[in-house]
Amino acid sequence: MVSKSNTKLVLAILIILLIGFTKLFFNENDSIILAVVGPDHITVDDFIKSYSFGSSKLKSKNNPKNSYLESMINEMILSQELSKNKKYMIKDNDSRLELLRKELIVEKIFKTEVEDKIKITDEEILKSIINSQKKIKITYVYSAKYDKILECNNFFIKGYDLTYVKNIMEENKEIIISQTPYISDNQIVEPFKNIIFKLIPGKFSKIVQTELGYYILKIDDIITRSLSEIEIQNSKATHMKIIKNKKGDLLAKSFVNSYMSPKNIKVENQSFNNLAINLFQALKKNDVLSMDAYSKNEFEQQSWIYDTLVVHSSGIIETKHILKEIYLRPFRFDTRNIKLFSNDLEKKLAIVLRDYFLVLEHMNFYEIDYNDISNQINQWRRQLIIDDYIQEVYSKPSKSKIMSDTPYNLLNKKLDSLRSKTDISIDMKLLSKVEVIDNIKGQIPELQLFKLGLPYIKKAYPTPNTIFKVNN
Repeated sequence: MVSKSNTKLVLAILIILLIGFTKLFFNENDSIILAVVGPDHITVDDFIKSYSFGSSKLKSKNNPKNSYLESMINEMILSQELSKNKKYMIKDNDSRLELLRKELIVEKIFKTEVEDKIKITDEEILKSIINSQKKIKITYVYSAKYDKILECNNFFIKGYDLTYVKNIMEENKEIIISQTPYISDNQIVEPFKNIIFKLIPGKFSKIVQTELGYYILKIDDIITRSLSEIEIQNSKATHMKIIKNKKGDLLAKSFVNSYMSPKNIKVENQSFNNLAINLFQALKKNDVLSMDAYSKNEFEQQSWIYDTLVVHSSGIIETKHILKEIYLRPFRFDTRNIKLFSNDLEKKLAIVLRDYFLVLEHMNFYEIDYNDISNQINQWRRQLIIDDYIQEVYSKPSKSKIMSDTPYNLLNKKLDSLRSKTDISIDMKLLSKVEVIDNIKGQIPELQLFKLGLPYIKKAYPTPNTIFKVNN
C-alpha cells in the first residue's frame, strides 16, 4: 500500500516560465492584416507570435520571413479544405479543447499575477551580465542530516579551518566535503546562486537548506573576464529575459502559495491510496493516461471514485472530479514502483488542484477576455485538425510503387492543387517592416516553449508543422 499522511498538500510548485517573447516586437500594426487566404486572414500579431515560436526548419536562410509566412498559408489552406469534411471536424467538447480553455484561463491569471508585476532595473541587467563572465571555484560541505551539518557549522563559527574539520569528520560518512571545478553563473542553480554572489571569498556561508539536504559553501577563487561596452550592449536583451524568468519563477511560487494556503487543503489518506493504486495499474496497461484510455476504463462502476479525496475550507472534492483532470493533462509519471509513482502523483495532484481552483474561481477575481480565448481556441483547433490529418497520412502505408509518391510529396501535390484554387494576397511591403526574433541567426535557441504557468511541456503557440517547409 501507499504510505501517506493526511497533511496539507505541498504547493510550492516549480513553474518554468518563459515570459515576454510574444510581445517584444509588437507595434501599432499588430491587428493589421498581413495576408488574406481565401475566407481567412493572417494578422501581423498572428505572424509574429507564430514566427517567434516556430521551428527554424520553416525559415529559409535566404528569406526566413517569406518562407515562414508561406508555411502558415499552406497550413491554413489545408485546414480550410479539411474543415469541410465531418471526419476532421473538432467539436467544442473535444477534450483537447477543454484542456486548452483551462490552460488559457490559468495563463491569463499568471500573466496578471506574475508577468505584469515583474520589474527590472538597468543595474540588475548589468549585474547579471558581469556575473555571467565569472567562473567560480567552490568548496561545499554537505549532509542529508541537519544535526551533522550543524556540527560542522559550529566548528566554522569557532574559527576552525576546513582542514581541521576534514580531519575531524573524515570518518563520518554522513558528511561530504568536496570542491567544484571552475563553474560559470549559468551552471549554478537556486538557492545557491542567490547566496554565492553575496559571499566574501574565503568565508563560509550559513547553512543552506535544499530538497536534497543541507550545504555550507565557501568561494575559493573567482576568475572574471572583462567585457567591452559593445559586448555589454549586445548582451542586455538576453539577460533581461534571464532575469524575467528568475523573477517570474519566484513570483509564481509566491502567488500559488498565497492563493492556495487559505484553502487549507488536505488529502484523505485512503482515498489517495485508492487513486494511486488504480492509476498505477491503469498505466501498466496503457503506458500513458489519455482521454481515450479514460473512456475505456470502467471507473464509474467502482465505488472508490466517489470517495472524498480533498477537504478544503469551502467543502470537499470527490476523487471522480480529480480523476478526469489528471487524464486530461499530458503528465508523465514515474512508474518504476508504486512508492515512486505515489510521490510523483502527489506533486501532480498539487498542480491539478491549483488549476482546479483557479479556473473555478477566476470570475470573482480576474477580467478574462473570452473573445481572445475564443480566437486562440480556433487557432489551436486548426492546428489539431492538421495534426490529426498528418498523423493519418503518415500512418497509412503507401500503395504506390513510385518512389516519389511519399506522404510528403503527395501532401505537397495536394497543397499545389489547393493553392491554385485559393485567392491569396500578401502585403509584402508590410512583411518587410515586421520585426521578429530570428532563430536562424542564433539570437535565441529553437523554441518549443512552456506555456505560462503550465508544469508540462506545451507549445506556447500553434505553429506550422515542419512538413509545410517551403523550398526556396
